[in-house]
This record gives sequence, structure tokens and C-alpha cells, in this order.
Amino acid sequence: SLSTVPAAPSTDKPFLGWAIQGAPNSYYSETALKALSIEKDINLMAVYGEANNAFSIGASKVVEFAPGNLQYTASSNTWSFASSQLEFLGENNINGSALADKIDLFGWGTGNNPTNTSTNASDYSSFKDWGANSISNGGTDNWFSLSSTECDYLLNKRANAANLKSTVKVNGKYGLLLLPDNWTDVEGISITPGIVVNYTNGNYTLAQWQKLEQNGAVFLPICGEREGLDMYFISEGNIAIGGGYWTSTSVDDTKAYMLQLYIQPKADVYGYSKYDGGAVRLAKN
Repeated sequence: SLSTVPAAPSTDKPFLGWAIQGAPNSYYSETALKALSIEKDINLMAVYGEANNAFSIGASKVVEFAPGNLQYTASSNTWSFASSQLEFLGENNINGSALADKIDLFGWGTGNNPTNTSTNASDYSSFKDWGANSISNGGTDNWFSLSSTECDYLLNKRANAANLKSTVKVNGKYGLLLLPDNWTDVEGISITPGIVVNYTNGNYTLAQWQKLEQNGAVFLPICGEREGLDMYFISEGNIAIGGGYWTSTSVDDTKAYMLQLYIQPKADVYGYSKYDGGAVRLAKN
């Protein structure tokens, strides 16, 4: 048998669960911990954190998401997160007949070659995680891309998954609203879960979004899609109706899995050409 009692915290953050020493990025509830098959002595650590920022991507793995989409500035060779979760460059990834200096749509696995615009899938044969780079406003955290399995778990398999995602507009931008595992409603703001045509579950003002974000919500804006030096699914005024977010998982020699967002509607993981320019939203343990 296994007996556990949360240690007296040195923080006012809530108790999240138990971590096995040596594997601090996965934690377990007491029930889940007692169900483990343990064949040797282990040391346990009580884990405290911001529960309202925690998103399960596996049965015993949670993450927090970056505060915005990843961007790359070629002139300074600098990686950074967008200034807000709502920001994307869209059609501004292209400047005339070339990539713009600052971009936020990348071919699959181009952490070591972000300006690759080849439309030959063989030029994307190996995955280099964008999170392995130094990110100017990313602190010292270890950022990484979700795998397709982790992305699917987040969308479809975590507890109460169906009620923790919604296709909406925020400040005029279409996108996917994701709520943390322990979501609590914000007074005066209703959320209708589900994936619907034209992303009409909600139409939030900037002020409403700021309250949702303060409560732990994540917004993945539809950003358009780049193929070579051409942009798709984006109209005048930089209004995007389609696009996607890369995972780290390859399908085959020509395709990789992407969280595809499209207002007709789509909001799930599909295989797309590795040379498609997709957005990147990193996570950390």
C-alpha cells in the first residue's frame, strides 16, 4: 500500500499532485499513484503550481502554453513570442516576392532553418524543434512542440475535453479557444463549447478576452497558410479563415501532423504537406 500526505507548501499555489523524483514533469493524483505498478523504492515530491494554467496532454503530463505564437526576425536572427495571444502576421509574412524580415509561419521542423520556403517535401526530412532555440522573451524555460498524440489528447481525450474547447471570434479574429483543466467560469461571460461552422460559438471583445486570459484561457488564432511565397485562406484586412499549428510528428516522407483550423469547420489533427507554412505555439512543462 502507499500512503501520501501533501507536504506543507512554501507557496500559496494550489497542490497539483505527486511527482516521482527523476520525472518531475509528470504528476499523479493520489488515486492514479496508488494504481501504479511500482517495483522499486521511489521518492515522491509534492507539486504545487498555477492549476488554472495547466492543460493535460497525457494521462500524467500537463503543460502551460507560450503567451503567443512564435516569431522569427531574420535581420537579427532572433526568436520571440508575439506580444499577445491574438497577434499573428498573416499576409505580412510576405514582402513583395520574398519573405518578410519577421515571420510567424514555418515549414515543418524548421527550428534550424526558419526561412526555408522550398515546396519540395524532401527539404523537410528531419524535425528540429523551434523550442530548442533561445527565445528572447521566453525566459529560461524549456519550450517544445506538442506531438500529434499530445495534441489529440488535449483536444479530445483529457477529462471533460468536449467542454474545454470552442470555436470563436476574439476581437474580430477567428480561432480556437482552449480552457485549462480546472476551468472556472468568469462572471458575466458565457462560453459555448464545440466546433461549429463559421466559428460562431462566441464573439468576444478585447475586454472580455482579457478576463478570460487572466483566468487561464488560451486562444489559437487562425493565421492563414503559406505555401512557398504564396498565402492562402486569408483575405483583405488580414482576416484568416484557415490555417494550422504544427505538431512534432511526421506522417510519412511528405506529410506531418498539424492542428488544422478552418471555419467550415475543422479544429483537429490532420496530416499536411511538410512544406506548408504553419503557425507554432510552444509549451513548457
